[in-house]
Amino acid sequence: MWAGRTEEASTLAELAQRIGRDIASRNKLRLNRINPKRCCNDMWAAVRQLTGRCQNTSVVNRITADTLNQHYASLGMASV
Repeated sequence: MWAGRTEEASTLAELAQRIGRDIASRNKLRLNRINPKRCCNDMWAAVRQLTGRCQNTSVVNRITADTLNQHYASLGMASV
């Protein structure tokens, strides 16, 4: 707007508002499909994903913190 291009700036502002409304409606639609009384974990997983705070950790069979510590400790001993 400072450069006198108010028409372009207002078009971009309208576009940004339309995109924001579309995102909000899609998020609302997605969250409305989840019953929070029955699927509380699913609801919070969807909320975390939508807000960018995704804590989706995959589970690997038979790997724990202890097995990882033992593995890396053995690698450290082999290099000495």
